[in-house]
Amino acid sequence: MDPVRRARLFACLHPLRQRLLEALSRVPGSSQSLARRLGESQPKVHYHLKRLEAAGLIRVGEERRKRGMMEKLYTAEPGAAEDPAGEEGLESRTLSLTSGQAHQFREDLARLIRQYQVREGAGGRPHRLSWSLAEPEG
Repeated sequence: MDPVRRARLFACLHPLRQRLLEALSRVPGSSQSLARRLGESQPKVHYHLKRLEAAGLIRVGEERRKRGMMEKLYTAEPGAAEDPAGEEGLESRTLSLTSGQAHQFREDLARLIRQYQVREGAGGRPHRLSWSLAEPEG
């Protein structure tokens, strides 16, 4: 995998960064507006926006003066919210689940992880699994 693609992939592995990319693919936003929409602190959102910007997944689309300060409005680069790994395996799915189904899904996934967990001498290659189970804002 080339270094740029690798950097983009690793930038997307954090669940908050995935949520930020998804939000910015719909509507541009500032770190303050994104923090409110996602229920996170502004400094935390700002930090992750900078990581996404460094990876080339988002850019400053507009700067405007607000209350005597410059506010940056970020926007996702075209295709940034899509699978950065391409055919190499990163997938994103949205499911509609009741709270009971979400609980069961979490238990089933934990059971499968334990079942396939690498054991000494099992062969094969290590794989990283990253997942998030959260209700969307709004």
